[in-house]
Amino acid sequence: MSVTRLDEKLKDANIPIVGVSGVQGDVRVWFHPSATVQQKVDAAAIVASFDWTPRRLKGPLALIAEIASLTTADRNKLLAATAADFLRRVPRAAIRLGINIEGDEQDI
Repeated sequence: MSVTRLDEKLKDANIPIVGVSGVQGDVRVWFHPSATVQQKVDAAAIVASFDWTPRRLKGPLALIAEIASLTTADRNKLLAATAADFLRRVPRAAIRLGINIEGDEQDI
């Protein structure tokens, strides 16, 4: 799971990668051809400082408490991102509820 978190951390930093593999001390990053030298340097710094400590998912009650403490704007952003992710997985869910949003589009 740690290498998955590293992959996400690199993507969160807007570093164009194809993927990551390996373990602590032996990591390979596959860069997209568009990656600049600076992005590769930044990626190396992220890999070098990455915390490999195992992590676990928080429980639902802990997450609900954190969400409750967010500003309204941040809660709305989280809700929109969650809904968008859901609609990408279940494209017609909103339509079934009478909401005119589809999660897919024509591939022309």
